[in-house]
Amino acid sequence: MMTKHNLYRLLSLFALLLFISDAFAIELRHSFTFTGTGGETGNGSFTWDDTVVADGNPLPLGNIISGSLTITGGATPGGSQTFTLADWTNVIFTNTPNFAGDLNIAGNNGVATLTTLIPYTALASDGGAWTTTLTFIPGATTMANPIAVPLLDLPALILIVLLIAMTGLWQIKRHRAVN
Repeated sequence: MMTKHNLYRLLSLFALLLFISDAFAIELRHSFTFTGTGGETGNGSFTWDDTVVADGNPLPLGNIISGSLTITGGATPGGSQTFTLADWTNVIFTNTPNFAGDLNIAGNNGVATLTTLIPYTALASDGGAWTTTLTFIPGATTMANPIAVPLLDLPALILIVLLIAMTGLWQIKRHRAVN
């Protein structure tokens, strides 16, 4: 036996689905800097979805959307080393969104290696002559990739409200005529 759904119920369900969509999700980007004991400097950033990791919680590597850091100066092999998200093997990002607990990255880009040490500190080396201790400095968290949420203009919203109201009145009239 098939269940009969009236038009008012279907329109109400459709309107509910429009309102509970994930319209408030945003990606956040945290930019940071660091210095090395051998005169190295650098900066980096990473992005994550704030609906997946709530504020005040650690950000695991699996929830990072994109990320990169670049080390320059000092005795850095080749003058510069970049570690993209694909090169990262572990992160200690405690706690979103300001990372006041720790900001640390472990990784290997094929030339150099980052190994996490105490909070905000990582050892960078190339397995040879270059070794430095990097100290991470949390920076600012901003909105990444602002996305315009499509909205209807006022006449379209008024039309939808009128259609829903007319459908409701039609259902009430129909229900009274049956009884």
